[in-house]
Amino acid sequence: MKFLKNLAWKLYSYWAFTVFFLLMAFVLPFVLLFYWMLEDRRAGRIAFYFIRFWQQTFCVFTGVRYKFIGKEFIDPNRAYIFVPNHASHLDSPALVAGIPEQFKALGKKEILKYPLFGQIFRYLGVTVDRTSIASRKESFRIIREKIDKKIHIVIFAEGTMNRTEALLQPFFDGAFRIAVETKTPIIPMTICNAKNLLPPNTMSLRPGDVTSIFGEPIETANLTLADVAALKNSVFELMKANLEAFETGGLPAVTAKMTKFSHVSA
Repeated sequence: MKFLKNLAWKLYSYWAFTVFFLLMAFVLPFVLLFYWMLEDRRAGRIAFYFIRFWQQTFCVFTGVRYKFIGKEFIDPNRAYIFVPNHASHLDSPALVAGIPEQFKALGKKEILKYPLFGQIFRYLGVTVDRTSIASRKESFRIIREKIDKKIHIVIFAEGTMNRTEALLQPFFDGAFRIAVETKTPIIPMTICNAKNLLPPNTMSLRPGDVTSIFGEPIETANLTLADVAALKNSVFELMKANLEAFETGGLPAVTAKMTKFSHVSA
């Protein structure tokens, strides 16, 4: 019986990953076409609907569901820097499902080597070579340009996928420094349970709920670079508290933690 159960889960996982990549292969030509025909903002808006189709269809065929707390904090007339944690490949669909408009995600240049996903990211993301000062400056220029066009930015504060046992890895300064320098409000986004459903470095997927918690926007207009460390630490504590509450107390406790840790004083 145990053998049959394990076999069933393996077959489900292979099925889910096949669906994931087949849907991405279907979406890719449309993304390329729109970016070839239209200017960046219009192309991104239309391409985003196809990316959301990929996410929603993936959920239908796999039983992975995305739920959200705090989406009412997102003002559709403003651009934000969303700062999520990153512990699973299920985080990417969470971003697509939760952020209501098109966004550009900052990622390392190695992402471009990934089959299919790398080709899509070339248009829907901003890549950076962290070893190159020139590349970092260019990525900052592009980010500022996107923010000026009211396009959201997504930056994983941990810098890479969390493959440790800790709830969070230490945060880098980048997202918070960019937010201060561009005077763009930050929205912390705590993604819960994705790692339990699909641990990093595995193909062992389980159906279930991924819950994302949006914190209240943190205004940066009156902050300076001297505030970056405090801003980073406050967001870290908020997201850590949300993850701890989710693991131990469920959604009501998470909601209470959001209220307690949602603001940073300038």
